[in-house]
Amino acid sequence: MFLSVCSIFAQSFGLKSVAASIGKGALSSGYDINLGFSNGTNNLNIVGNHQRVYGTFSIPTGTSWLSASASGGFFKNCPWVGPMVVVKPFPFISTVHWYGISAGHPDQPSFTANILIVYNAVVLRVGSFSATYAVCKFDNGHADQLPELRYDGDLNPSWNYSLSVGYTVDGEQPLFVFGLKHTF
Repeated sequence: MFLSVCSIFAQSFGLKSVAASIGKGALSSGYDINLGFSNGTNNLNIVGNHQRVYGTFSIPTGTSWLSASASGGFFKNCPWVGPMVVVKPFPFISTVHWYGISAGHPDQPSFTANILIVYNAVVLRVGSFSATYAVCKFDNGHADQLPELRYDGDLNPSWNYSLSVGYTVDGEQPLFVFGLKHTF
């Protein structure tokens, strides 16, 4: 059964990118591997590290300024699902809204629904630079403010990199992430 599902997936979706990042950001910690797949209409991203794995599957909206995705995965043995919506009214600005409901809490799965993540962000882009201001509430914690500056550069037509510096306002902690991506 598993092999037939993998075979169907491999025929309809092709691997489009592989990315790796290291550091701690608003939505990442440690090292992450990101696999991007596409079938021409939909995109599927699978992201994971030693503590979590999740996927996002794009849902066509019929507009260029709105994208929606279904997402879900596991974080520390706790399953979760939720929607992600990106609104891009202009080429230089977008907002991201991501919500996740889990079965229990990380390392304490149960049959009780819990709000695992609420993430809302505004992103401004100018050339290769972007500035993000996000508010993120995770599990039973408080909502944290997370400003970030990011630079994306090309090494060649198929390889690019990213450097970001962020800050947790409430935790007074700097956040640094370096990423490398290969696009096929």
